Formats: sequence, structure tokens, C-alpha cells
Amino acid sequence: MRFPRLLAQAGYLLAAMLVVLPFLDLVSAILPLRPGSLTWRFASAGSFSRALMTPLLGLLLASVIGYLLGHGRALRVAAVCSAGLVLMVGFAALRFLIDTGSMWGQAPAEARGLLAFGSVTVLIKLALALVVAVLLTLGARGALGHAVSGAAGDATPPEGRKKPGASVKRETSTGMAAGANPA
Repeated sequence: MRFPRLLAQAGYLLAAMLVVLPFLDLVSAILPLRPGSLTWRFASAGSFSRALMTPLLGLLLASVIGYLLGHGRALRVAAVCSAGLVLMVGFAALRFLIDTGSMWGQAPAEARGLLAFGSVTVLIKLALALVVAVLLTLGARGALGHAVSGAAGDATPPEGRKKPGASVKRETSTGMAAGANPA
């Protein structure tokens, strides 16, 4: 059946676009790279936190398609990408905490309220993105066993698939299961 295959290909392409393109936009927004500048790192972390939701949605889309169609490779890729995102977001959050402390010391008293609000907002976004990325990593890895057991391209959700080696009960005309002892 070609239709589900074409839908899967379109879904995977869309998922890849949702993951990759926001990061390309982010890189173009933070160029030139100045990691030695506290202000640049602080602003880059804010831009990074704004760019995270779309890639997470793309990883979710790829995971769901892989799960529903039994594509173990897609689930592995989604799990690895999600795990990479966990590391990136975790590092960004820790670095942002350090930079926020440094910015707090340099900020004039009248700007500290705005700095606190912006910092808390970025930290909340990073924390939520971290939780979602961990859940996606664990979910994609956990779904791997279910997806691999299904036939590639099978649109039947794993719950509805026959497990390998499972016996099928048949009823006879008497209403008893075939092979059952009537006594």
C-alpha cells in the first residue's frame, strides 16, 4: 500500500524540517559567535530557549510516526536526537544560571527587575524543554521494542498487532475453544 508510505515520508520530512530549520535560524541569529562575551551568551541562551519548542514537536512527530508504523530505525534516530537535545539543553541551562549570576552583579539596580523576569522566563522554558526531551528520549526508546516487533509499513498500532509466537484461540461450533477438554 503506497498511501501510508507516502504519508510516512512526508511526515518524516516535515519532522526533519521542524528539527533542523529552527537551529539554522538560531545560528544565523547569533552570528558572529562571541562565546567570551557575557552579554552574547546571555542573549544566545534566550534565543535558544525560544527555538526549542519546534524541534521538540518535530521529534514527537517522528516518534509517533515511527511507533505507529513500526519503524524501529526512526525511533532510534528520534531517541538519539532527543538525548542530544537533553545534553544541549542541560548544558545551556547550567551555563545560563552561571551567566545570570554574573549579569545580576553587573546590572544597575533599576534593571534588575527586568533581568529577573527575563531570566526566570528563559529558565522555565529550558526546564520544560529538558523535561520534554527526557520524556521523548525515554518514550522513543521504550517504544522501540513494540515498533520492531511490527512489520515495517504496517499501519496497525502495536497494541493491535499479533505478538510473535502468540497462539490464536478458535471456537468450534459448540462454542468451546479448539483443543479444550470438554470434561
